[in-house]
Amino acid sequence: MQKIAVKFRDYYIGDLTFENNNYVYKTNDVGVDMAITEGGVPLFLYGVNVSFVSSELPFSLKDLIPNPEYQLYKDLKLGECANDFERLYVLSGENLADDGLYVERK
Repeated sequence: MQKIAVKFRDYYIGDLTFENNNYVYKTNDVGVDMAITEGGVPLFLYGVNVSFVSSELPFSLKDLIPNPEYQLYKDLKLGECANDFERLYVLSGENLADDGLYVERK
């Protein structure tokens, strides 16, 4: 099963999978607590502070997928992916970490 680590800055805050046409997100409670207390990160604004099962991605994760007009979208052939999870999975294999929310392949 493909799994994506969701991170904020250096904090590992959860795992995202895709099962039965649903996005399944499981928080790493220790990472969430550290991001909030040490980093002062208001994770609730990103919708990744609690576990969920949903047919829709939170906007904050969906927003990580580049616009189809961007060269990165074309270079990574994200248009050939079946859904947003596959697009995030491809992106998670790239070194796109920044000072905000990002994904890494597990």
